[in-house]
Amino acid sequence: MQKKLLNLGKIKKITKEEVQEKGKVKMSVYKDFLLKIGGICTIIIMLTLMIIMDLSRSAQDLWLGYWTEHQEQSKNMLYFIIFSLFGVVGCAFTFCKLKVQSNCNIRASRTIHKEMVESLIRAPISTFHETVPKGQILNRFSSDINSIDRGGMDSFLNILSTAISFVTCIGICAYYEIYSLLTIPPILFLGQKISTFYRNSSRELQRMESGKRSPVLNLCNEVIPGTTMIRAFGFQQKYLSLFHEKVDEHLKLRIITNGCNQWYDMNLDLISFSFVAFLITFTILFKDKFSASAVAIIYTYCDKMKTSLISGLHTLTSFESSMIGYERCLEYTKCPSEAPVKHILDDSLKNWPSNGKIEFINFSVKYRPDTEIVLKDMSFKIQGKEKVGIVGRTGSGKSTITLCLFRILEATEGKIMIDDVDISSVGLNKLRNNLTIIPQDPALMEGTLRYNIDPLERCTDSAIINVMEKIGFDYIVKRNHEGLNQEIAEGGSNLSVGEKQLICITRAILRKSKIIIMDEATASIDYKTEEMIQKAVSELLNDSTFITIAHRIKTIINYDKILTLDSGRVVDFDSPKNLLNDKTSLFYELYSKSNL
Repeated sequence: MQKKLLNLGKIKKITKEEVQEKGKVKMSVYKDFLLKIGGICTIIIMLTLMIIMDLSRSAQDLWLGYWTEHQEQSKNMLYFIIFSLFGVVGCAFTFCKLKVQSNCNIRASRTIHKEMVESLIRAPISTFHETVPKGQILNRFSSDINSIDRGGMDSFLNILSTAISFVTCIGICAYYEIYSLLTIPPILFLGQKISTFYRNSSRELQRMESGKRSPVLNLCNEVIPGTTMIRAFGFQQKYLSLFHEKVDEHLKLRIITNGCNQWYDMNLDLISFSFVAFLITFTILFKDKFSASAVAIIYTYCDKMKTSLISGLHTLTSFESSMIGYERCLEYTKCPSEAPVKHILDDSLKNWPSNGKIEFINFSVKYRPDTEIVLKDMSFKIQGKEKVGIVGRTGSGKSTITLCLFRILEATEGKIMIDDVDISSVGLNKLRNNLTIIPQDPALMEGTLRYNIDPLERCTDSAIINVMEKIGFDYIVKRNHEGLNQEIAEGGSNLSVGEKQLICITRAILRKSKIIIMDEATASIDYKTEEMIQKAVSELLNDSTFITIAHRIKTIINYDKILTLDSGRVVDFDSPKNLLNDKTSLFYELYSKSNL
């Protein structure tokens, strides 16, 4: 007993905690983002456009200053035209810059989203999708993607824009009065110190806040589908309290983050106030040295320089926050992947499988590396075109066999052969396209009935209706005037469980695969309909190997063979007649308890 408990102690948590990075955002994250927006060429184009924009605005201001000092009635129209031309040039280049910016932003978001989706689709079910809460995935695809959409490109370009504006202001102020720049070094020093101190705190708070949002989304994802059950057992208050608790944990961090932002704004305002105070004092003390237009330009550009500096520090923080979202999204582009979808052997297996023979050879498997072996040294052979039923108590490993055939679980030891080909040497696309499963839990998509039965549009309407008639399911077409084009709600919520299962069975029969697996698919179907399905299967899929994980012994009593499992091991594998003649067999015990 103690040994068992020790072994269980080695098993890790079922769900994974959300991984949070520490410290500064890595340079590789910034580099990846810049590559996704278009690389160095796009950055150079954007810089050029922004420099021309800033120069045109500065030229307008300088020209206005020149105009006020050299007013001549005869030249006012010429001066106005030149002033307007600078404005038109600035507007034209602003439009070009916005166009390039929006294209780059869409390209970056679309690329990272596509890579995340592809990575998640290829991620292993047993080691990723069954261990990562759905709230974490929703958080990456909602909040984190949103931070890239709204802040990534804008913040990056604002940094470039404020840098260009800052340099331009320094140049103009230096041209009119070099002493007006005396406060720039101390302001830069103080700004950098305050910004570094703030960003270290803000960065970690942002990561913690993003992490605390996932449990809220995960709870919503769990509660909404189970609302009926929660109400039936009167647990509304319990889940409401749990939801409030999760939201409070998230909002606590939001309040702290807002407090840090206010502290940062206040300190930058103090620096800004000090700079303006110095500038006013300086111009009052040396008022005789400057003309009115010079004072106006110095004031304008010193204020603009101050604004650029403060805005630049803010934008730098905002850009880093966006990159935290990007960093989290980037993590989901590098999920562990299943085996390759294509294999070099695939092209030579054009008509594979042609017979449907299946052989398990000393096969053992685990759900995850840190769990115990669930199928243990399993060996048996199913001949082509045989109808085989799999029975056993709950947890004996019946459904696990189907997961292994589709390579959702990879072998720990041994191998599975289909028509004398090791399935581990076949690409996943080739393998899964040639097997058909009717699952225990039916899966339907929002769309028409026809789309759910034949998503690839390989069959005619008459062929679909013919199969539906044979399994007694044609009433669903007759009762609705739209027939096969009637709408199916998301998840098939407008159908009963039995009707959803019959759609899956129709879909499987139409595929006419050489190997078909039914994982307790008739559990939600009445006896009469089940008999019709079994008859249709025998008639339409006579050339296929048929494996049924039985919910009712009656379903498989007329099959060619019965595979009996217990605790992940093969106990019996023989014809129903021989197994029933053996009063000591597990199948005989299960048959006796079924009251047939």
